[in-house]
Amino acid sequence: MKRVRERLKKLNAAKFSNISSKVAEKRIEYEGLNCKILNGDLRSDILARAAYEGDASTKFFRKSMRLHQAQNKITSIRDENGRLIEVYNEIKEVAIQFYKKMFTEHCHDVCDASMVNNVIDQRLTCNEVAMLNNPVTSQEIENVNVAYEAGKGSRS
Repeated sequence: MKRVRERLKKLNAAKFSNISSKVAEKRIEYEGLNCKILNGDLRSDILARAAYEGDASTKFFRKSMRLHQAQNKITSIRDENGRLIEVYNEIKEVAIQFYKKMFTEHCHDVCDASMVNNVIDQRLTCNEVAMLNNPVTSQEIENVNVAYEAGKGSRS
């Protein structure tokens, strides 16, 4: 019985002594892992490992991929006449015709002459262009700083 007791004391001392220091070490390790997770390092490592190990072949992944593909698939569309089209090749043709028409026709109803004239009226004059080509002076910088400081005080 004495031998068993001595061995148990040694085992207890080896395995369960310095509990507070072991707890402190594990807390530090936990905080390090938590920081990695928050930074995204560990998450990207896990995703990379899952992709490498073939996570894509799982039943859940395949099922979710089929669900996403079904949600993103266009099963029917209405043409210009309001006709409902459900055949894939016809849907494709309607989409092609729509975008061809959109990119080839001119937008007369949207772009009228007054819009173009307004843009033309907003062009810079020759003097304004010459002024833009000149280097910025220290006086202009000082004027901007003064105006900025004046505006800054009134915002708060």
